[in-house]
Amino acid sequence: MGAAALEFRRRALSPFTDKAGTFAPLKTAVFVLLVLPGLWIAYRYLNGTIGGNALKAVVRETGLWGIRFIVLTLAVTPLRRTLVWPKLVTTRRAIGVAAFVYSATHLLAYFADMAFEWPEIGSEILLRFYLLVGTIGLLAMVPLTITSTDAMMRRLGRHKWRRLHQAVYAVGVLAMLHFYLLLSKLHTDEAQILAGLLLLLLLYRVLYWWRDRA
Repeated sequence: MGAAALEFRRRALSPFTDKAGTFAPLKTAVFVLLVLPGLWIAYRYLNGTIGGNALKAVVRETGLWGIRFIVLTLAVTPLRRTLVWPKLVTTRRAIGVAAFVYSATHLLAYFADMAFEWPEIGSEILLRFYLLVGTIGLLAMVPLTITSTDAMMRRLGRHKWRRLHQAVYAVGVLAMLHFYLLLSKLHTDEAQILAGLLLLLLLYRVLYWWRDRA
């Protein structure tokens, strides 16, 4: 790979610049907002103010931010079209990656809370429906995250890439089901709001697809 291609790739992956290497205020602001919840969770965990059972609190907090960012990822395209704000699409990749990072941390913290007792973890996931649904949803996010770069889009081809990334709607449904089954009693209002938003976003997608077909 030539020096020019490497430089282009570096600029494209930077959370602070656009593909031309120019400072991008929107991308920078979104990146900072995505990182702040993680820093706040880490700070509270390290100084012992996150809760009585620190690991369970980390599981809960990272899971909440994971589902929030999944819904926000799905909302980027409708907002871009509604607000006629093309640059908003440049934030979707960062939000999607953040959703995966928080969700993966959520699962890793759960493993740690279970003391990495793999037989017990395996049986829990298989026997508890909400854990199985959440694990499948996270596994489905792995190929979406790996193929989120421009290089992978070119390698797969735009059509195949778009078909693959439409799976994000299935991920949203699985994540919401996991969230609703597990945390709705603790966060009833937020669970209902996020579920309603997800339903609206799925309805928007169906209507947009139907309009294109028509």
